[in-house]
This record gives sequence, C-alpha cells and structure tokens, in this order.
Amino acid sequence: MLSMTIVFFVFMFLLLDRLYPLDTKMLDDTSRVIHFENKTWAYVTTNKEDKWRFPVKISAIDPQFIRLLLFHEDQRFYSHYGIDPLAMLRAVGQLISQGRVISGVLLSPCNWQNFCTQDHAR
Repeated sequence: MLSMTIVFFVFMFLLLDRLYPLDTKMLDDTSRVIHFENKTWAYVTTNKEDKWRFPVKISAIDPQFIRLLLFHEDQRFYSHYGIDPLAMLRAVGQLISQGRVISGVLLSPCNWQNFCTQDHAR
C-alpha cells in the first residue's frame, strides 16, 4: 500500500509539473543598476513591479545566513529536489488526522531551490 501511495505521489508530481510549469519570469525582472567605473552605483531603478529586486549570486551572500535560513526553513534541503516527500507525507497525515495542514514554509521551495543552485552544483 505504501509503495502504491509513493508511486501515486510521484506520478501526480510529474503530471502537475508538466501541466503547470514553474513561472520563472520574475527571476529576470530585476532592478536596473548603472555603475561608475569604480563599481559603485551611479543610478538604480525599481523593476517592472515597482520593487527593488537586485540580481545576486549565492557566493555574495553570507554563508552563515544561508545555513540559518536552511536550518529554519528546510533541514533536508540537500536531500530532495524542491519537494520534500517526507514533508508531503506529514502534511497528508495532518490533513487526514486533523482536517488541516499545520506546518508550512515562508519561502517558495522551488524558487529558493533554483536560487541556491544557480551558482554551483549541489
């Protein structure tokens, strides 16, 4: 029975991924930054949504911040590819036993996964 459930979830994940692909256009919608010759900012604009969104490589972010964020958000980040099967099973169990899902994350897992793996291989 467990193997059938796992097969079902894998099939549904692949089907939904194919039918509703992740919209990554927002990753390209960044603020425009013009630099002086010495690399300091000369002029900066907001993006199309009137928000400040700057392109950044993961190597420019403090590694301690990344460790703390991953510890708080997804301790098994490096053991899955965007969707944690154990978390899915826990959520289904909560839904069945309590009628609602109690846990959740603050960041979109797939967006964070894409951001963290753009600079280097896992």
